[in-house]
Amino acid sequence: MDPTDVLRTLWQQRWYVLPALLLALAAAAYVYGFAPRSYEVTSTYALVNPAVPTAEELERDPALAALNADNPYLRSADTNLITDALIARLGAASTVRQLQADGVGTDYGVGPGVGGNGFVVDITGVGPTPEAAIATTAAVGMVLEAELDDLQRVNGADDRYLFTPLLLAPPDDATEQFSSRLRAVIVVLLGGAVLVFAAASLGRWRTGVRARRTEARAAAADEGAGHAGDPGAAARAGAVAARPARTRGAKRAPV
Repeated sequence: MDPTDVLRTLWQQRWYVLPALLLALAAAAYVYGFAPRSYEVTSTYALVNPAVPTAEELERDPALAALNADNPYLRSADTNLITDALIARLGAASTVRQLQADGVGTDYGVGPGVGGNGFVVDITGVGPTPEAAIATTAAVGMVLEAELDDLQRVNGADDRYLFTPLLLAPPDDATEQFSSRLRAVIVVLLGGAVLVFAAASLGRWRTGVRARRTEARAAAADEGAGHAGDPGAAARAGAVAARPARTRGAKRAPV
């Protein structure tokens, strides 16, 4: 259909379209102003390498040689293994259950920072209020520190041989995610567009019904006027209707 035809139809049915349009705009404004909001905050941790004693330090201090150095992540050829293991542990169902038990939100994400490389981990918490988002991020950060320690002590390694967490960016500045509200507004506007076209269709249907009724009344009036102008027409029509069918169909005999 030509767009001009659509606009013409909407204008012709404006008394039906206008209430639907105003209702859709009011609903969109309400959703944008009062719909639930979403806030996001990110904290960043760096995993600091342990200060492994050198050969000279071990010679000078025999007590260092007695420490348990069996941290499996120090022996790995993949330098990012400890980061990957930590991210996997934080995304596990056990972490979610722990957060739920602590009464903290579970809407969060964990991933590598600084372009995805190195010993940096980003924690992003989401909540309906800035306080909730910050609380979630801080709680996941505490779990990160505990899980980092637990991962490395699988063989009882001493503190001297453990990676340690260093908080680079604390979760103290939550920002609102307008995309969530915009998505809700878009959905409402789409529903409003459907309502507008439904109102236009209703208007066209009622206009068509009125037009057919007007045509029927006009045809009845024309037929009544024709009978009034020829008084004998009604009498002849009545006589023909009253005549027996066999006489109406019989031929006149020749004289």
